[in-house]
Amino acid sequence: YLNYIRSASVLEGGFTATLSSWAIPDPSRPGLYIFNTECDRTLTCPPATKAAVLLAAAQNAALEETFGKDNYEKVPVQNAVRRVVVTSAGVLENAGAGNLVVNFIALMPGSYVLNVTYFGHPIAKVSGDPCTTKCTNAACTACPTVAPAPAPRVVNAVFENNGGQLAVNFLTDSDRADQRGLFDCNLLLTSDSISKLAGTGRSPQCTFGNPRSFVVHLAWGASLKVNQEISFSAPTTSSVEHDLTIGAGGLRGKIYCESPYSVEFVNLTAMPRLCYQVSKSVMGQVRVLRPANPVKPTAILKGPSLLSSCDKLTLDASSSYGSGGRQLTFELGLSPSSADDSLLRAFISTASHPPYTQKSWTFDSRLLLLGVPATFVVRAVNFLDESSLSELTVMKHDVTAPIIMIEGAHSRDVFSTLITRLRGDVVLSSCASEADKSVDFEWKLTKIAPDDLTMAVELDTVTRYTRSLYIAPGQLVAGHKYTFQLSGTMKTNTSNMGTEQVEINCQYAPLVAKLKGSDRAVNWGHMLTLDSSASLDLDGTPPPGAPVWSIDYRWKCFTVTGDPCLGPENPALLVNEPVVQLDTQVLSPGTYTFEVTLLKEPGPRTASAMVKIWITPNIAPQVAIQPVSVRKVNPGTRVLLQGEVTAAFEAHLMTEEELLATTTMDSPTAVITWTQVAGEHIMEYPAMLSIPPRFSSLAIRQGVLQCGQDYSFRLTVSDSRYPSLQGMSEIHFRVNTPPSSGQCMVSPLSGGYSNTIFSMLCKDWVDEVDDLPLNYEFRYMLPASVDP
Repeated sequence: YLNYIRSASVLEGGFTATLSSWAIPDPSRPGLYIFNTECDRTLTCPPATKAAVLLAAAQNAALEETFGKDNYEKVPVQNAVRRVVVTSAGVLENAGAGNLVVNFIALMPGSYVLNVTYFGHPIAKVSGDPCTTKCTNAACTACPTVAPAPAPRVVNAVFENNGGQLAVNFLTDSDRADQRGLFDCNLLLTSDSISKLAGTGRSPQCTFGNPRSFVVHLAWGASLKVNQEISFSAPTTSSVEHDLTIGAGGLRGKIYCESPYSVEFVNLTAMPRLCYQVSKSVMGQVRVLRPANPVKPTAILKGPSLLSSCDKLTLDASSSYGSGGRQLTFELGLSPSSADDSLLRAFISTASHPPYTQKSWTFDSRLLLLGVPATFVVRAVNFLDESSLSELTVMKHDVTAPIIMIEGAHSRDVFSTLITRLRGDVVLSSCASEADKSVDFEWKLTKIAPDDLTMAVELDTVTRYTRSLYIAPGQLVAGHKYTFQLSGTMKTNTSNMGTEQVEINCQYAPLVAKLKGSDRAVNWGHMLTLDSSASLDLDGTPPPGAPVWSIDYRWKCFTVTGDPCLGPENPALLVNEPVVQLDTQVLSPGTYTFEVTLLKEPGPRTASAMVKIWITPNIAPQVAIQPVSVRKVNPGTRVLLQGEVTAAFEAHLMTEEELLATTTMDSPTAVITWTQVAGEHIMEYPAMLSIPPRFSSLAIRQGVLQCGQDYSFRLTVSDSRYPSLQGMSEIHFRVNTPPSSGQCMVSPLSGGYSNTIFSMLCKDWVDEVDDLPLNYEFRYMLPASVDP
């Protein structure tokens, strides 16, 4: 059986060798030759790699423990040998007689000498010196040099819609830079790129949601814009003994680990499993693209609508929002008018100037014409080049009434399911003659459109006569516009009164589509229940007089290739109902995705939910995992995953074996197994679980889950008497990430405890759209305290 290796050629991450060797004909398939017994391919004389160094060190440590220090001959690095066992899975079945092709994935780049043995006896070897380290011998017929695999290729880099994050996507899996959770982006990106992602003294944070994508959380002061580039940093290297080069930092391809069942070690009975970085590092630049639906700013121009001749006019746009975590820019203008307002226009033309960050403007009232309205317009622009306008009409008159203002836009959108707060303020005219400057406030509802509601809106009795009005959830009806008026009356002169109005547009809330049950396996031939009855219209039941709309349901089914799994001739899913019963016999065993789409007028509003179903040919327990109660899981919370067996089998249609397989979670023969499908591995560490994975529920301790990670867990249930009959279900969820891009400031930084007013300001914080609005909480801590 001693034959030579004909040739060897390099593959990505390994090599293939064609052996002039020994193949066995397969009698069941004439003309095909297979290699159906295990074959040891001994890789000798590798370069001084991490594998060789660690192996020699382990061998020497074992010998030292046995014979004592300096009482043994040390194993040189260059003689370290690793034997890789290859079965028929690594052999190409199209090899003809006299030829055998085997493939090998090299765990480390370098030059290898290939020998093949069969049960310890050599059956193929190289022609030449088998201990030639660099394989320069001309007689060597097979010495493949394995180059590092290519680095993961960057697909794109795109701003998230909120502008505060940046997603970088790859075509293949990466090693996540060996990081978990949030980490400093300077491990991946150059200092020049970091300077674009954060202001001076601040550092952007990165996190891997999955091996093919990481997210950059921009810090305050970021300056990166669309079509600019970010650059990946080169890994740092350092040399150690045996000419071993260690790389630090950088992003490489997926790590390959040895299987403990496929590697043997010469002259060593025990050796830890080694993992290798086999690819080059990601290098170069990537251009940052514009998001698909960028955040749009909302311009808000505040100021008095009436002005006395004694006062100055101050216009304020600082309440504008939608900046994407950066400073908005503003342009102030004046709407066309038939009046001679040339002086006012000339002043406005010089009021705004580069870099256009000015947020407020003050005018002398003499620039306005008495009794002639002037409409001011401000344009707010964010760094994604999205903009909006806001107008304010101001008129100067001789009355010295209190100047009433309502915070926010003059017209705003709200939802009936949320609390609405209206806040007012008052500025007294410089011309006011009253000695007592006290003002009484009152809110009124002056108009509802359309006027079709039979129930009156009762204003909150506690806040109605204050400058801030509280409107409880459910008081407003979706699809209606409400006009509220705030009046301020001088306490000592009730005839001296100022008013301001605000229009509240109560929007229809979005639908929430839900499908009962998680991704799961269903037995072929049984009924599949698809239940979306738990879907929600957050507006709830409309009040008397309001229009009533029903929800329509549209059901679809797709194969793994995205094709419809039912033809137009099959009406099984053409049902406008929240619950569908589908006989799985209309489908072949396989993997399918079912989708329900909800539609409801006006709009129509839509929402969708999907579930993956594995239709299996064998009878097995039908398993489900209860959905996580929250849309996103916070990293500091404890997560409880609860499984259940949901099948109700028809006993008269089943054999005894099938009946035995319909186990329950409490059955003594039940075999319950939880495994992790995606996300940073936590199942390998029992300390991270408060309920071990052999029970129907799996509990993950608080603080274990990593920010921004996508996690998937699978529950498998079988009966120990029939272990091949397994039911399974999967659940997927994402871990939330904190807001980013903003800053918090306190002014002044020091002062007296009784005579200094401290101002605290948090601004420019952004988060994912579905996490808005943000809530702010201010705290203080005494010097002797530990916690705020």
